[in-house]
Amino acid sequence: MGTAHITAARRILTEAVGRDMPEDRLLDAARAAVAELARHGRLVELVTELASGAVDPAACARHSYRHVLGFRKLLLIDGGHRHRLCAHL
Repeated sequence: MGTAHITAARRILTEAVGRDMPEDRLLDAARAAVAELARHGRLVELVTELASGAVDPAACARHSYRHVLGFRKLLLIDGGHRHRLCAHL
């Protein structure tokens, strides 16, 4: 399986929050990017691609953990120091 959905998600994240901007605009941009990535059809395709092993699942697993509040924080896409896409389960 390819990485078209992962590549698109990385692009959306980078375009939204990969540049310097005032914090209020950054928060709005992050919310818009997450809303776009969370659309049902897009989210299913992205998770399916991630589950196929299109990226390094071991690396994602190393950065995933059980949060102190009891949920699991799973790293889906590592965008470096500027942004990460995580699922909270």
